[in-house]
Amino acid sequence: MLEAGPIGFGASGRNGGFCGLGSAKLSYPRMVVRFGLEETAGFIRAQVEAVELVRALGGDERLAFDAQGSGTITVAHRPSRQTELEAEAAILTRHGGGPVALWSRDELRARGYASPEAFGALHQAVGFGLHPLKYLRGLADAALKRGARIHAESPVVSWRSEAGRHVLVTPRGCVRAKRVIIATNGFTRESLHPGLAGTLLPVLSNIVVTRPLRADEIAAQGYTTETPVSDTRHLLSYVRLLSDRRFMFGARGGLDAVPGAIPAQRAWMERCLGEMYPAWRGIETTHFFLARAGVLVGGAHAPYRGAG
Repeated sequence: MLEAGPIGFGASGRNGGFCGLGSAKLSYPRMVVRFGLEETAGFIRAQVEAVELVRALGGDERLAFDAQGSGTITVAHRPSRQTELEAEAAILTRHGGGPVALWSRDELRARGYASPEAFGALHQAVGFGLHPLKYLRGLADAALKRGARIHAESPVVSWRSEAGRHVLVTPRGCVRAKRVIIATNGFTRESLHPGLAGTLLPVLSNIVVTRPLRADEIAAQGYTTETPVSDTRHLLSYVRLLSDRRFMFGARGGLDAVPGAIPAQRAWMERCLGEMYPAWRGIETTHFFLARAGVLVGGAHAPYRGAG
């Protein structure tokens, strides 16, 4: 495996840690219209299998990735969005999406989520939260034990064909292979290979994390669930109460990632956090970071020795 940066660089290790369904922009009813019922049902089943695979790998490989919560919660941030969640629930129920439940605003509050921007929710039993970097490093160590060769800090700088083989050139050497799998992220250069042209759309997402919250602060907001939560915004917000009682708040990023834009992006995130969770308005945030997602090609020849 060739990785351009350190193992876990970018959004692979720096994300919200949601392991669940919902990995597409289109709603399930719109998928049915565009792709048909059979394809949509197959997509739902594939997501369920993927979540089950992560959980199984965690057990089989003894990966300490801090699993949290039970399922995932999607909150209707406006009253009208609850109808959309009802349509989602109907399709998930009929086509293998696992047990689902629709909650009213009062039921949602009773289950540990309170916000002035919450008018009901859809709970999907399939899913949980995890620590993404711990999971990724655990997978890397498991792969090493089975003979995989992982080369970090080794960007692929050119890619050509030669005598029926792919030749991947890195600053430290070349790799020749019959087949290449592109399993990358938002820092990939489209110029690396003609097949990548016009296929990449980097997306920026911001996250802030608070200091550990006291028990009285948690009670004041009425937020006690450890189940991962997102909402029905088109550019959604995603939140988690972490195991050390820090609160993670994620939302859309800016239009660029230049250093000069970061203070304003952080201030905007902190303001949104206070609007959605008034009891925590002005609370100290200790971490801010930007995740750039999409597709990324990795590199060669500084061997990865393990998570350590």
